[in-house]
Amino acid sequence: MIRDAKFQVDVINDPTSPSLKRQLKSSIETLFGKFNRPEKLDSLSQAQANVEGVQLVMEDNIRKLMVNTESIDGLSQKTQKMNDMSRNFQKQSADLARIMYWRNMKLKIIIGVLVVGILLYIIIPIVKKD
Repeated sequence: MIRDAKFQVDVINDPTSPSLKRQLKSSIETLFGKFNRPEKLDSLSQAQANVEGVQLVMEDNIRKLMVNTESIDGLSQKTQKMNDMSRNFQKQSADLARIMYWRNMKLKIIIGVLVVGILLYIIIPIVKKD
């Protein structure tokens, strides 16, 4: 067994060995057959082109995603600003409503006092005459 292994090593190392030439020839023919077919290379090229196309589409999608993210951030800031403005408007409108309510009440009180005063002015002389 060891002798056979040594013989095989000697045969492989011997460049003039016919079995080595046959072995190399068959290996080279296999490789040529594998890589010397244009249709196989074309399908490989097509697959490579498809991969590159998908890669370009993905890069474009990522760029669009970044732009959309920036616009969403801008919209979020505008929304927050409008929210703050609406709260401020609501507070101011409530304050204005309260001010107008008290102005209206003051006017009603003044008109009521005037009506009572005029009535008293008219009624008191009539009551004193009698």
